[in-house]
Amino acid sequence: MGHVDFVKEIIRLKPVFSREVNQEGFSPMHIAADNGQVEIVKELMKVDIKLCRLEGRQKMTPFHHAAIRGRAEVVRIVSKMRLNEGENALHLAVRNIRFEAIKKLVDWIRHMNKEYLLNMKDEQGNTVLHLASWKKQRRARWK
Repeated sequence: MGHVDFVKEIIRLKPVFSREVNQEGFSPMHIAADNGQVEIVKELMKVDIKLCRLEGRQKMTPFHHAAIRGRAEVVRIVSKMRLNEGENALHLAVRNIRFEAIKKLVDWIRHMNKEYLLNMKDEQGNTVLHLASWKKQRRARWK
């Protein structure tokens, strides 16, 4: 039995486990997102899409972990959700200098015709371009 099958079986038997947080402050979704385990993230989202917003240690969500670690495919899957402090996935990827995640998100934004996300401001009034300029991320291409 593979990891995904094992997760499916545990969820089937005890769906409440998907919301549990361990002593280190991580839920199953945190661990899957942090490790880039796309199929497990998808299975957990079937239980409850809000699991991507579950806060763990330091109030970080699984989505934060995925963006910080550059798990671009996980970030793409849950990119429609807003994060703490009004950040979207692109803000977080830029803030943490994750070029692969930035590229995949910008490609997804263009494909979905959601260019307004490029101009979305966080609670401090920063767009992703402001953050990229602040971080001097010359490799980031917006248009």
